[in-house]
Amino acid sequence: MEHTPGPWLIVNDEIVVKIHSGNLKYEALSTIARIRGGPRQDADARLIAAAPEMYEIVKIIIKEWEECTTDVHRGVLVARLSQYAPEARAILKKVEGDLTRRLVK
Repeated sequence: MEHTPGPWLIVNDEIVVKIHSGNLKYEALSTIARIRGGPRQDADARLIAAAPEMYEIVKIIIKEWEECTTDVHRGVLVARLSQYAPEARAILKKVEGDLTRRLVK
């Protein structure tokens, strides 16, 4: 899957919330999405902006799961996946708005 690489940044101009690629090495702030108004505007923007990070962590989880073929491996899987729990929790907090997010006004 080819997508605009992250990080994606939230830019709030009071009327429209835009999601931009913050990967300046890749391209200068290209707009990924625009969200207009509504009570869920900020929450929707946080969810969209976290998409690249969520995609990467899901790929890791699936790869680890597919490599476990026996019950013995399943015990190892839990240990291996637990190392990604802090990163996954941080992504969820960012989406839920609990972390300081990169908000440009």
